[in-house]
Amino acid sequence: MKQAIPLLYILLTVVVPAEERFFRSNQIGMALQEIAWYQRDEHPYILEVKKEEVDEGFNEIRRLVHTGEEVERWELLLDVQGRVHEERSYEKERLNDFRLMDEQGRVILEEKYDRDKMKSRVLFYYSSAGLSRAEYFDEESNLLYEDRYRLGALGELLGVKRVEPEIPAVLFSLHIQ
Repeated sequence: MKQAIPLLYILLTVVVPAEERFFRSNQIGMALQEIAWYQRDEHPYILEVKKEEVDEGFNEIRRLVHTGEEVERWELLLDVQGRVHEERSYEKERLNDFRLMDEQGRVILEEKYDRDKMKSRVLFYYSSAGLSRAEYFDEESNLLYEDRYRLGALGELLGVKRVEPEIPAVLFSLHIQ
């Protein structure tokens, strides 16, 4: 009996594959119309969506294919309720963007990449009304500037103030003789 349980688990994982769906798409990866797998060659752009269960949610991989070649890919980590927690986008197999979301699905970190090297980072901060500020960093994690958002009672944007980082004062003295 003890051997039957692992065998059953193996059979279930082999018999129940990851869910894969296909969509007629466009050059920006919109899922325009679901199609059958055998109709993939009938459209110039196809969005392939593969979803598989992981420990505490799902991995979803979206591949935009143009005439048989992958153009762009998005890898999403979702919780059991379907909320995205992480998103990575790739173009021609190279990482372009990384986003990290909080429990409410709000972006709290965004990184931009060029040739798999991080070029910029933005940290987002929220209040009960909504987005309160964003800090922008360069590839060496130097603070470039901060945007502070003024929101109304209903969360509407009333203003944005850009704040440059303070440059430490340099003290010097000049002695003339």
